[in-house]
Amino acid sequence: MELWITFSYEGKELVAYTVKGTHAGEAAATLKSIEVERGIPEDQILVSAVMR
Repeated sequence: MELWITFSYEGKELVAYTVKGTHAGEAAATLKSIEVERGIPEDQILVSAVMR
């Protein structure tokens, strides 16, 4: 099992990636990307850490 960071909106997972190999600022960049590409405000995106 690995630790994953997930990004969800209204109960639907939009993006997920493993923590291994990520860099500082990656979560913030992912949030901004979701906001720009999908039009979902950052404050409405749930960010979670889960084991899978």
